[in-house]
Amino acid sequence: MKYLLLLFLTFQTIFSQEHVQTIQPKSTTLGVGMAIGATVLPVALGQALKSNELLVTGIVFGPSLGQFYAHDYSKALLFTLVRGAGVGLVAYADNHLNSSSYKFSSFLLFHGRLDGFQIVAKTAGLMLCVSGTVYSIYTTPKAVKNYNKKHNVYLMPIINPQKGIYGINLGFTN
Repeated sequence: MKYLLLLFLTFQTIFSQEHVQTIQPKSTTLGVGMAIGATVLPVALGQALKSNELLVTGIVFGPSLGQFYAHDYSKALLFTLVRGAGVGLVAYADNHLNSSSYKFSSFLLFHGRLDGFQIVAKTAGLMLCVSGTVYSIYTTPKAVKNYNKKHNVYLMPIINPQKGIYGINLGFTN
């Protein structure tokens, strides 16, 4: 788990570096792609390799990577904690998170004999995980735009089909 956290922090540092000499605009597509990729890839690998650490890393840390990229640290940390609490509730309700046979499907399903409190805990945990994931990915484009606006950087598409000119214009404002 510590290696996965180290890997996460390394990627976050590389992709969100702010250069002193020139401030580069952040890409909305890259931010959303990082959030989705950092969620889907560890979850899929965790399922395939039966690795609880990869599974939990993808669920808890992945969706916030786009917000870290956009330097929206407060929301990124808040919703990382929300999803972490959700995973904790689900693990409590299931009591299978440390089992070597734990699979993602059992994370989502209600199985075995669960009492009323465990059902409520698992439902609440799943709701925290899903809503935290959706919110983090949904707000990443706005966080990137806010970063670019704060640093007076904008990207404007150039589309002129008559002349066959397509591209992106990078601009700075004062």
